[in-house]
Amino acid sequence: MFKILLFIVLLAGVYSLFKRETPKLKYPTYIYFLSLSIVFMTGLFYISSSYQLYDRPIEGCFAALFEWVMSFGYAFLIPTILLLFYKLYKWKPDIKNLFLIKGAIAITIAGCGYVSLFIFILAFYGFAP
Repeated sequence: MFKILLFIVLLAGVYSLFKRETPKLKYPTYIYFLSLSIVFMTGLFYISSSYQLYDRPIEGCFAALFEWVMSFGYAFLIPTILLLFYKLYKWKPDIKNLFLIKGAIAITIAGCGYVSLFIFILAFYGFAP
């Protein structure tokens, strides 16, 4: 249940970031993240049922689950970071030191992206062996 709620929060965040964008950017972004979420959750349920993840795990189940989560972690986070950099590029506040502020925000986005991969793995893979 926690995983589904996490995906709902992710999709709501993507929606709130891009609801004022042009349809050329908004709709492909929504379709990409929604379809990726559906494929990821379907594969996660398939791995957990076919490898008997919660009863008596079959050999190789944790490796398959880790590869699945890791590949989709990159598929979620790299476009998210690129879209955030795009939003940062389009942002035009009335500040004197705009270059320094955008640079600091870009470094923060990159750092958060690096940490977000580990949070994604922890949320969907957990502390499995």
